[in-house]
Amino acid sequence: MASAKPSDADILLDLSEHCIEMASKREYRRLVNEALQMEGEGTTLEDKLTTLQEFIENTDFRQLRSARPELSGGWAVKVSIGRLPCGRVGWSIVDAL
Repeated sequence: MASAKPSDADILLDLSEHCIEMASKREYRRLVNEALQMEGEGTTLEDKLTTLQEFIENTDFRQLRSARPELSGGWAVKVSIGRLPCGRVGWSIVDAL
């Protein structure tokens, strides 16, 4: 996916310490904990959780890391995960130092 500027509803992952799979799962757990602590409904938070869950469930991480070594972790790379205009979940590299 091409580089793009993330929106407020997108999830930003830092891959400097973990691969895209581990970073996605860690962020998902963080968002779940945040949702459990919130009072009332957080639409943006719910959207992020749904988007990230769909990304985790439908991504072949082994293939993705093989095709894009910079997503294997240990690189100064940030990835945005969000909804494409067609409704599918996609990702893009938003910052590579």
